[in-house]
Amino acid sequence: MIDLLWLVALLPFAGAAVNGLLGPRVPRWLTTTVAIGAPGASMILALLCIWQYFQRWPEPFEQVLYAWTAGPLGIDIALLLDPLSVVMLFVVTFVG
Repeated sequence: MIDLLWLVALLPFAGAAVNGLLGPRVPRWLTTTVAIGAPGASMILALLCIWQYFQRWPEPFEQVLYAWTAGPLGIDIALLLDPLSVVMLFVVTFVG
């Protein structure tokens, strides 16, 4: 489940995009369901990732998504889950 950490940021963005594109053309209950469901699913996924992180405490979790540059200077786009980011992940997703 911790490998799905990238979905924590993508789900609210996808929900906002769906509501922004289809909002006026779909029923109001569907717009409300997407607006509440996407951040809610993100929060549940974040809590599951935090739970799995505490199973491997204190080793940080790093997930490289893709390489931004090629050549001798390698810059990767990655997610890092350490104690500080766990606190921020909880606060942002729970308050959001």
